[in-house]
Amino acid sequence: NPPAAKDPVDLLWSEEELTAMIHALEGDAPKARARVLAGLVTARSFQMQRALLRALAQSKSAKERLAILSKFPEIPRLWLLPALAESMGKDTEPAVRLRAGQMIHASIGNATTRSTWPNVESRDVALDAARRIARDAKAPREVRLLAVQILTGWSAFVDHPLLGTLGADPAFKEYAPLQEYLKRLATLQKPPPRAVLPSKLRSNPARTMR
Repeated sequence: NPPAAKDPVDLLWSEEELTAMIHALEGDAPKARARVLAGLVTARSFQMQRALLRALAQSKSAKERLAILSKFPEIPRLWLLPALAESMGKDTEPAVRLRAGQMIHASIGNATTRSTWPNVESRDVALDAARRIARDAKAPREVRLLAVQILTGWSAFVDHPLLGTLGADPAFKEYAPLQEYLKRLATLQKPPPRAVLPSKLRSNPARTMR
């Protein structure tokens, strides 16, 4: 078993503590992983976040996977999005898929993150996963709805046809956020009204040339 860390903030751990916790997370002992997770508030260091991703990939317990996801920052770093997209798209537990999707939504929807995309590939992996899930009639309804939220939040022109198709789908007919988004979109796409000249100018076109 790893020794209990003296501080719940991993950035304040010694090198020895950090190494021991990483080994425990990546090892085969569920009790050791549980002890690390119980003593950690939020993983801030790159090393711990990497270790959590590896633990997430090998975990066979939905409860443990949820616990692992809860240790990432509220707004995840962009390089985490491909792994989160994998969980949102393929995990066998709907609650895990939903939590991973919520983290993607928080990251993509964050104004600061959006203004400085150092890794557009990670963003696009997450958006592609949201598109696949939104189309997947077999996916849990709440996960599909969250995928639609991600796409409407990103509001890319390329997604307008898909969102329009989903808006006509019976599964989304009563989903107010999507229907309201499509109404706003339709309003924005309307051509501007034609300018009408005052009657005096229309009766004497020559005056418009002066």
